[in-house]
Amino acid sequence: FYTLNQKYRQPVLRYFLAVLFCLGFAIFSDLFTFYISLVLTDSPDTLQNLIVVSSIIYHLSMGGLVYALPHLVGELIGQPVSRSLRNILLGLMVLYPVGVIAYFITRQEFFATIGDGLLMVIITHSLYRLFPRGREDENPHLRKIANAMLILLGIFLPLFSLEIFFEPLLSGMGRLFFDVSVFLLAFYLAWNITNAA
Repeated sequence: FYTLNQKYRQPVLRYFLAVLFCLGFAIFSDLFTFYISLVLTDSPDTLQNLIVVSSIIYHLSMGGLVYALPHLVGELIGQPVSRSLRNILLGLMVLYPVGVIAYFITRQEFFATIGDGLLMVIITHSLYRLFPRGREDENPHLRKIANAMLILLGIFLPLFSLEIFFEPLLSGMGRLFFDVSVFLLAFYLAWNITNAA
């Protein structure tokens, strides 16, 4: 990320890499949660503390996605984000991790899910804006990136929606599934197969 950003100082590349960076940290936090739930079975307090840390990392990553994705879409379609919208996105980016912190303090489920609903709205809107419109003046290189993002988000959105719906069921299936984003893992598998093709 750092090397490409230094070599090619283009906003579209910066935001594209930021989106991938955020998704990468999200999968890292999920895999970390999966690992510690298998290893730390004898230390429930340590396990709980590490799960809180992992959850905050995940929500920080998703907050970054809330900020970076609209910027990327704007650059790809030739309509950069305005200053006022940028400030709104900054506020929403902070709201995402603050929601999960509020959940751990109050144990109110509402705070844990508010960010997920917001992210689903942003992804749905991004898919709509990225869909090919047949513009003659469109940059073919940016169209390739837009198509890649369409595939990525098209795979991510239904799996993310299923994860939100099924996570309460999965958490009751034993420690193997304890707070593990099974559908996010499936998304990364599907994305890698798409890239290989």
